[in-house]
Amino acid sequence: MQNLNVDQYEKETLEAFGKLSKNEQELVKQRANGEKADTVVTWLLWLFLGMWGAHRFYLKRNNAILMLVLTIIGYLTAILLVGFLILLITWVWWIVDAFHINQFLKQNRLDALHDSILFITNQTVDSINHGKNNSVDVDSDDITDFSHPQK
Repeated sequence: MQNLNVDQYEKETLEAFGKLSKNEQELVKQRANGEKADTVVTWLLWLFLGMWGAHRFYLKRNNAILMLVLTIIGYLTAILLVGFLILLITWVWWIVDAFHINQFLKQNRLDALHDSILFITNQTVDSINHGKNNSVDVDSDDITDFSHPQK
């Protein structure tokens, strides 16, 4: 993702998607559906392997390795009692992630759409948005959901 906030990233990606032909939109949606993370899998990974950062690895999030290493170090040093503090930190981090998973999933869907636009059109979102003057209104719920084909 670019160094933009998620709302701006979504706006730019959906604007570029709306400028594509109907055929290109269908191809982009098909590819993006195959690339995006599954919500149920993400939540199951968080629930059962979240302390180890499995959900972060699956979503290709930053600090997944850090979470894994802290958990390993925490368990290895639990005998010295200092490990319990480290495990407490990773446990809090794991719980906090539960409140961010939906945002992570939204980011993942946008990344899949963004990458698919580049792959199908061989143009960046920025070049599509600034290279053409036509504008099409796009329903963001329909596009980022990917479960219903656009009419």
